[in-house]
Amino acid sequence: MLCHSPVVVQGFSLQTAYLSTKLNPMRILIFCLSLLVTQQVFSQSWSWERTPRAGENAVVMLSDFVVQPGMYAVYYGFSGTQLEAYDTKIIPNGGTNSYMLPVVLHDHFSWVTVAIKNEEGDIVAAEEQTVQNDKARPGAAQMEKALAASIWARQLDKKYDAATTTADLRSLTDAYPEWLDEPKVADIYLRAAKFSDSQADIDKIKGWAMAMTSRSPAPSQDAMMGAINIAKSLEDNNLVSSLRKHADKLYPKNPLVQQDRVTAFHQAENIGEKEKIRAAFKADFPDSETSRLLHDQMTRSLVQHYSKAEDWPKVLQLVKEIHTPTLRASICNGLAWPMTGESIDGEAYNLEVAAELSALSIRAFDEPLPPSDGLSKSEIARNADYNKGSFADTYALILYKQGKFEEAYHHQAFVVKQNHYANAELNERFGVYLEKTSRYDELEKFMDEAYVKGAASEILKNQHKNYWLQKANKEELYQRYAEQLEYRATAHREAEAMKKWEETDAPAFVLKDLDGKEVALADLKGKTIVLDFWATWCGPCIASFPGMQKAQDLYAQDDDVVFLFVNTWERGENADEKVIKFIADNNYSFHVLRDADETVVSNYKVDGIPTKFIIGPDQKIRFTSKGYGGDNDALVEELQVMIRLARNNGART
Repeated sequence: MLCHSPVVVQGFSLQTAYLSTKLNPMRILIFCLSLLVTQQVFSQSWSWERTPRAGENAVVMLSDFVVQPGMYAVYYGFSGTQLEAYDTKIIPNGGTNSYMLPVVLHDHFSWVTVAIKNEEGDIVAAEEQTVQNDKARPGAAQMEKALAASIWARQLDKKYDAATTTADLRSLTDAYPEWLDEPKVADIYLRAAKFSDSQADIDKIKGWAMAMTSRSPAPSQDAMMGAINIAKSLEDNNLVSSLRKHADKLYPKNPLVQQDRVTAFHQAENIGEKEKIRAAFKADFPDSETSRLLHDQMTRSLVQHYSKAEDWPKVLQLVKEIHTPTLRASICNGLAWPMTGESIDGEAYNLEVAAELSALSIRAFDEPLPPSDGLSKSEIARNADYNKGSFADTYALILYKQGKFEEAYHHQAFVVKQNHYANAELNERFGVYLEKTSRYDELEKFMDEAYVKGAASEILKNQHKNYWLQKANKEELYQRYAEQLEYRATAHREAEAMKKWEETDAPAFVLKDLDGKEVALADLKGKTIVLDFWATWCGPCIASFPGMQKAQDLYAQDDDVVFLFVNTWERGENADEKVIKFIADNNYSFHVLRDADETVVSNYKVDGIPTKFIIGPDQKIRFTSKGYGGDNDALVEELQVMIRLARNNGART
């Protein structure tokens, strides 16, 4: 949920260099196939059956595009300021590489984007159109375009341009000032105005907020909340206080009043007072998305208290009162996991309680999941299945330790399938369950495939070895067999990596490191660069750093490989000191660069961190790696493969 621009081959010099590395038929075939996939992105052609109109069904034509396995289609539109996403089909249209995509243009649409996404959920092709809508509010299409290009820029694979957004919103709100009352509009306008240093626009937005207390008729609750957010962003405490008093008078049960009650809950001295405040909250405030989220927040705090006291009946009662299914599932799993011992050999406790909590976490995903801005139903379901897979791993381990091996096997089979058999830790447990249930044929095949895909932990490899030796009783034969698997594993890793091979020019940058020295990408031409975007608040970034340190150490004596760690999206004050302290406290030897104004992260179209770019000696992005899978050894292996391929221009071992 982490979007990239389409990859475009620029020129033919690199292609020639690639072919010249080793002219053999298989390499030429692989190159031609990769060129075919890349060529589609810039030769694709979109057309509409007729002018798109709100309230009608439409068909979008796409030609000169090769649909790869795992690709799917989604279209986007706005309801007010909320981005909606809908699934659609990719229907072959008779000709080669030609498709139809049916779209329902809802009555409230004034703008639509149709997108093709890859298996990872990244947009690889898209078409944007204004929708004719005679019933829409004045300026709706312009506003929806501005929203798409600002707060939804990452989701929709657009480059954020603060100056353009400021100009668009200025002209729109000059003509139709009522748009500022809509949720998010004033916020994105102010953010853009700040980024583009437009004081006149900042003053205009502040004037809108100041006028709230004297408007007639009274502004809506959403408008009042938006004005208070603007005042807070401008750090004008007097304006915040004035607006807050007016909002509380107009709307005595507004979200800030509700938040005050939650603050009082956290400040209460004893659990009895907390219980009373929570009960009164539910009675005093109407049911809404905001009130449910705040009530869940208090309930979660009570769960933490009673779990520390090991009052499990109370814990089980409270978790069932949490409204949000995914939050309930996360809390239950978080409580159950430590009770498992966290590994096959770890010491478990309270297994009956753990089993009940874990079962609740899984059942939560059987409930209707709430809509999520910018995600289609299939994407919400896909995310839910991924999370359910993670929580089912906990349940399988509990069942295993209860001696319920068959049930453990069936739950873990779902888990490893959801993870595409790519997580070594999950595979390790599945291997144990396969052996416990005497599924030896399946076990042998599974261990072989996990080994080849580089998704076998040392424990699974030892299980594989012991199983094979028991079967063959030949140490030397096993060693040869393992070497063959290692060779296949290397070939597999390289083949998988080459599917992600890119030809994009790396955006130039000049950033300062923690010593204040400037580092320019242009000065590193001829070297292979690992560019890692991260932040101190990012859990996956921090979890990946031991692996990144190990990878960097492997190349410590190699002057042609450079690791750069770009700190970005840092929150709060004194960011530089925070970063310096973090690196020092953890004894990392990283060369850290600061992207304080977030220009570089924007230019690289990063939509989530950690994100790593492997840049070749010719300063082209060769690979992009998103997120962290939880396995440092796998991270190091992945980087080694990508670095080797990037520095050798795609030539394989």
